[in-house]
Amino acid sequence: MAPRPPTAKALGAFSRDSSESILQHGQTKCVYGIALARNTRDYLLRLDDRPEYLFGCLGDDSHAPRIAEYWFERWAASRASDPAVLAAIKSHSTALPVRHGARVVLPEEDSAQVPLFADLT
Repeated sequence: MAPRPPTAKALGAFSRDSSESILQHGQTKCVYGIALARNTRDYLLRLDDRPEYLFGCLGDDSHAPRIAEYWFERWAASRASDPAVLAAIKSHSTALPVRHGARVVLPEEDSAQVPLFADLT
């Protein structure tokens, strides 16, 4: 058996069942990450409370509906006809407490570890 590629290993960390079904789509496997906020790094590290988006997210100047429409037409529409994909989508919820597949479980805090910016306080 061939070793699993790094993408499969990363997805498998969240759910072994979903990682295999996600990767079996016949397309070249590539993951892109785009910083959509001026403070992406600090926001993801919880140094900032709110992202400072590079484009309008609310109101009349919002680009969010156009981005969502493009994503849906380009990626989601073709997958929405697959019963297994629909079942997987239905299994996720944003109800509290959050338990959906995209949830990132943070490690327990180690009280013996010195905080990264301890010398700045």
